[in-house]
Amino acid sequence: MRRFLIVILVFMSLIPAADARRTTKDIRRERQATERKIKDTRRQISSNIDDTRRELNRLTSLEGDIRSNDARIARLTSRNDSLRKKTKILSDSVEQATAKVQRLKQSRASAMRAARRQRQTAGSASAFIFSSESFRQALRRASYLRDLARWQDSTATSLAREARVLEIKKASLDSTRKILKANIASLSEERLKLEQNSREAKTVVASLKRQGRNLEKVLKEQQRLAQKLDQELNRLIEEEARRAAEEARKKKEQEEAARRKQQNNTPSETPKKAQSSPAPPEPAQPGKPFADMKGKLPLPLDRNATVAVPFGLQTHAEYSKVKMQNNGIDLETEPGASARAVHEGTVSMVIVMEGYHNVVLVRHGEYLTVYAGLADLAVRKGQRVNAGDRIGSVYVDKNDDNRTRLHFEVRHEKEKLDPAQWIRLR
Repeated sequence: MRRFLIVILVFMSLIPAADARRTTKDIRRERQATERKIKDTRRQISSNIDDTRRELNRLTSLEGDIRSNDARIARLTSRNDSLRKKTKILSDSVEQATAKVQRLKQSRASAMRAARRQRQTAGSASAFIFSSESFRQALRRASYLRDLARWQDSTATSLAREARVLEIKKASLDSTRKILKANIASLSEERLKLEQNSREAKTVVASLKRQGRNLEKVLKEQQRLAQKLDQELNRLIEEEARRAAEEARKKKEQEEAARRKQQNNTPSETPKKAQSSPAPPEPAQPGKPFADMKGKLPLPLDRNATVAVPFGLQTHAEYSKVKMQNNGIDLETEPGASARAVHEGTVSMVIVMEGYHNVVLVRHGEYLTVYAGLADLAVRKGQRVNAGDRIGSVYVDKNDDNRTRLHFEVRHEKEKLDPAQWIRLR
């Protein structure tokens, strides 16, 4: 027992000595090491979230490609059905024309043989006429020879004409068959792309399922940014409407004041009412109104694009948590692309928004178009633009495989409209 107490006392006496050996430098080094670990952990978390964001963007791109594949397959299938019907009609027509040409050839050959027999019997056309037993018979024979010559010329002309028609129909049939063959090859290629995109999309979905918490964070962040953009656009549109209403009110008051002043300055003895001059006609607006351009507007880009995220609430078929409300469409294009005005109008607002970089609003009367995700701008507030004018270059995300997306909206004041129903997608 005594020996045990001695061991405990010796051990306790060593603890202060060990603490005494820890210097301030050691403590600072330990704290720095702990801070590095914390930073590394935060960096890893951020990296994981960035990976999830890239995966989600990849999924939306694949889904956009799949929709494009489906649309092209539908168009090619319909086109191929039409080409097959046209091929059948042309094939039947070629058969009929071939039979007609063959009949004409046979008929002409038979007539030519008969004519040769007559010439051989009579020796010549003149001998055939002069060998007649009477003058009347000679006239009939001469008339017969003239009719025969005309018939031969007519059948030769008809044969040549029908032969040309046959060649044209054969050429049309060959051309249609070549187009059909090319379309069948394109259809097979599109179906192969569809299968590849579908397989890759399933792989991405499986990966996202394993990133549940990070995916929720990314989705919440995207929803927050989308709502923030929507709120800011609504605020700007309301502010613009209030400003327009205030200007209209002031103008009306000024006109009313000018009218009263004119009435007060008019001499009372003037019995006749002054004839007011007709108001000058308003200048005609060039081009069609925006409302008449539904389905006819050009793509708001100078390059081909795919609709990565369509309009409205998006829900993935295999992963129901992936839900996003899109007030426009997200067009995925290639680096170097520029946004273009889809219709003439006036630049109403130019703002910078978190997650969307530069955002431009163009007013077209009661309608507005929104161009978001711009790296630099080629327009300024109040500037008049025409259809096709450059708005700015689309932002290229170098941290996401150079992904290049333009967020595009169409609004009737604050009402959100589906841009896909307004523009012509290539």
